[in-house]
Amino acid sequence: MLRQCFELLEYCNGEVMKSLFDVEQAEQFSTSLQMRAYTSRLLGQSDDLVLHGGGNTSVKDVTTDIFGEEVEVLYVKGSGHDLKTIQENGFSPTRLDVLKRLAALSDLSDTDMMRELKMSQLDPTAPAPSVETLLHAIIPFRYVDHTHADSLVAISNTPNGLQFIKEIYGERFLILDYEMPGFLLSKQVHHATKNLDWSNCEAIILLHHGIFTFDDDAQKSYEKMIAVVSKAEDFLKEKGAWDCPLGYDLAGKELQCDAWEIAKMRKYVCLQKGGPLVGRYSADNMASLSSLEIAERGPITPDHVLHTKRIAMICTGDHEKDIQKYAEAYRSYFERNRESDALTCLDTAPRWALWKGKGRFVFAPNGKRLRVISDIIDHTSKCIQWGEFLGGWRALP
Repeated sequence: MLRQCFELLEYCNGEVMKSLFDVEQAEQFSTSLQMRAYTSRLLGQSDDLVLHGGGNTSVKDVTTDIFGEEVEVLYVKGSGHDLKTIQENGFSPTRLDVLKRLAALSDLSDTDMMRELKMSQLDPTAPAPSVETLLHAIIPFRYVDHTHADSLVAISNTPNGLQFIKEIYGERFLILDYEMPGFLLSKQVHHATKNLDWSNCEAIILLHHGIFTFDDDAQKSYEKMIAVVSKAEDFLKEKGAWDCPLGYDLAGKELQCDAWEIAKMRKYVCLQKGGPLVGRYSADNMASLSSLEIAERGPITPDHVLHTKRIAMICTGDHEKDIQKYAEAYRSYFERNRESDALTCLDTAPRWALWKGKGRFVFAPNGKRLRVISDIIDHTSKCIQWGEFLGGWRALP
């Protein structure tokens, strides 16, 4: 199957994933970490793979510590770094033996895990290791690549998502249910791979989350990712979902909203937030749908909630009432799911909204965050439409 995947690379057109690996350019990199940074940036070039700090990569190597002893080290993407621009100093060097011991524990809080990860670093000035560091340590290959590919995650966010994923990839892929990134996810993978024959495993697919590919060669690990994602994109094309998922034509249906209405909505959102927010309005083809409740079914992946909040606000024209309704639902959601009094509810103002026949509204504390949220919502809209075409958008509860 993997051979078939690589054959796709030779014939794919501009609409699907392509390998960007340049052999001549790669020859200038003399260390495994330089090569790791290079192929990480290649992944980061595609917003369909990773968005604004999403995804992570790693490489395993051997170094010499201050005592002159050889140490196995895992260089893993540091928190706060973006694969699109990452350099060697964006990776955190951690002791591999310590990581493997942590991964084998039966229980560990994420707070304790992050403390132990920080203590395992060879360089205390390096960025904090990714929350998925233990998972990278478990996979016994030199290079590991992880993305949140839109096409694959969108397919899994449907009623028949698991069936579709199995149909696309077959038995040589380890397919796992969603688990919260952190120790719980690493524990899940640790148990699932205890007796795994890695020579028969092409990749790990985490439903509603993303993909892990791996190899002892940087180029192969990267191109496996491209090949795996190409299979998902081809599936969407074969099903007729790729180009115009919902089959509606926006010709002559220009969505419009005057500046006064935009200003009024932003006013009430700012009041709910308890501080100033900038706003952006744009036409969105989702706003022409007969039912906008699909935008209340959840995000592409929970990783996006930090930026977009859980769901969109659906507008009726009564901005004050709409925002109060959204805030009440948000507080109720928080109270239902809080597991400790130590948790504090964040502000209850929406970060994006849809108004039927009008368009889409995005709100953020500053221009940078506004671009981040807008980009994520662009991809969310696309994935929701794919999901609807495949039987109904069904994100995690």
